[in-house]
Amino acid sequence: LKESYLEAMDGSSKPASDRILLEPYKYLLQLPGKQVRTKLSQAFNHWLNVPEDKLQELLSKLEEP
Repeated sequence: LKESYLEAMDGSSKPASDRILLEPYKYLLQLPGKQVRTKLSQAFNHWLNVPEDKLQELLSKLEEP
């Protein structure tokens, strides 16, 4: 981890950087019953202003197993 962190910090390895940045998100997705995708979608919708019917359709697809 230390090596990948150093690679990410100096910009020499974008994949390592991506992995480091996505780790918290991937961890949250593994937690059962937290509806992380739904909550993130609702938060982003604050800026995107998706119509409510379309948002509900998207949210129902995101939470399907």
